[in-house]
Amino acid sequence: MIRTAAAFSLAVLISTCPSRAQTDTCNTTGLWVDSVVCDSEILIQLDSEVTGRFDGLAARLKATTPELASAVTADQAAWRTDRAVCKKQKLPQQCMEWRYYARNETAAYLANLLTGPRRFGDPLQVCWQKAEGERDAQKCLDRRLSDIRTGLGIIAVAVRTALVKRDAETGSAGDAVSSFDAAQRTFPLHANAACLSEAAALGQGPGRMLGQTACAISAWQARAKDILRFLPDLPAHWSSDVRLVQDDIAKCLDHGRGLKLGGPIRVSGFAATADGRSTTRVTEQSGARHDCTLSGQDRSVESFAAVTDGTPGSSENLVFYSTVADGPVAQECFVHDRVFDRSGAHSGWLSFRIC
Repeated sequence: MIRTAAAFSLAVLISTCPSRAQTDTCNTTGLWVDSVVCDSEILIQLDSEVTGRFDGLAARLKATTPELASAVTADQAAWRTDRAVCKKQKLPQQCMEWRYYARNETAAYLANLLTGPRRFGDPLQVCWQKAEGERDAQKCLDRRLSDIRTGLGIIAVAVRTALVKRDAETGSAGDAVSSFDAAQRTFPLHANAACLSEAAALGQGPGRMLGQTACAISAWQARAKDILRFLPDLPAHWSSDVRLVQDDIAKCLDHGRGLKLGGPIRVSGFAATADGRSTTRVTEQSGARHDCTLSGQDRSVESFAAVTDGTPGSSENLVFYSTVADGPVAQECFVHDRVFDRSGAHSGWLSFRIC
């Protein structure tokens, strides 16, 4: 079985409904930002969504990589403090709303980066297909660059914490930490130089800055993936090798078809537990979701229950598995990889959301 975080999003999918505890709290803090949130139904909703997504992301990471979970929590706390800059703006509430919308996008990006599947697509192609001209495309690229810088910062904090702990346990002189710190300091310089050189080849046209920013995004994403290897307990995403769990997935899809669910149906999550059970999340075309649990003994279907915990979390809708018969997800912003079974036959598709 693939080693996954057993709770992936099955136990921590976040409802986007505002929490009463949160609205009560913001009325008593006396902080300007919280009073603005409390005075706006839109901001109350957005605050609930953002808080839920970051709390959920930290919860998914805590069991296997507590260093990452702590870094995510610290980054979110810093972001909440930074909201106060909106007080100096001419339209403070609009400033706050924009920050929340952007933070929601960051949450989805970080879920992809930190819990997988870490598929992003070509940044220029992704932004260009959503933009209405070069200016829009540049704004999109700038946001993605900001997101990956946030992500790399979170990963770097977690890795450094892990290396310090490892040095303490092994009694080393901190050489690993020193080397890591030096590499982190020089990386932006090397990446910037490489991307300036690449952009220079594009001439002086308007595409030069687009190319330079796209290059930077790719470089920072590659660096983030590279240093994640220092966190060996980071669980593999369920989609990393579907071949190993295709039999369980097939049983759940067949069971769902027997119940005549609204099709085509596809898989949006999978988790294995220590007692041998597995749970496959089956998603209907309408978006309705069901958790199919197989016995650890004879692999029979123990339960097939509707999921009623609100809307999907920010990491659940990043990747879908569908069989050859059902075909891949027919939506924009998805790329599709063929999946082959152990015999080498084409058995299905993995569809990854890239924008």
